[in-house]
Amino acid sequence: ARGMTPLVQDRPSQATLSRLLSCLGRNDNIDAVHEGLLRLVVWRLTSLQNGERPKQLTLDIDGLPIKVHGHQDGSAYHGLYGARIYSPLVASLAETGDMVGGLLREGNAGPAENADTWIPHLVRRLNESTGAQVRVRIDAGFTDNATLEALEERDIEYLGRLRSHSGLQKLAAPHLKRPPGR
Repeated sequence: ARGMTPLVQDRPSQATLSRLLSCLGRNDNIDAVHEGLLRLVVWRLTSLQNGERPKQLTLDIDGLPIKVHGHQDGSAYHGLYGARIYSPLVASLAETGDMVGGLLREGNAGPAENADTWIPHLVRRLNESTGAQVRVRIDAGFTDNATLEALEERDIEYLGRLRSHSGLQKLAAPHLKRPPGR
């Protein structure tokens, strides 16, 4: 509810969450949100390691579909989910589960849309903030040419699941069955 008094309900409404996402995603706010997340992560990482910063970190990249009701700006119908959604990307550290970044995208965005610029930017900021070597773990939706080339151009180590590939399956076939007598 709009106003200057605190909410008395247990959870915010869908409209309140949509307004919050819109507010946080404005160009004049997004840098402050990202800087705040990184500062919290660095503080947590150093407090877990007795003041020492980690030498390596693994960054998990995932899509996080958010179902909306109505026709909020930026939402779109997505056939896979059968609903109107926003389609943000989130990045978290595998070691702690802490969220270190997010990218708000419209609901009809493809899985890897904007990932080729956003992931390297986030890795660079994490490298600068923590001093750690940052590796990236991605799902099959992000293993498109543009994203992989962007990571390789910047010497960012990554691990990604590949979609089913008939050529690779043919090469692996002899190794998938146990030899006779085992």
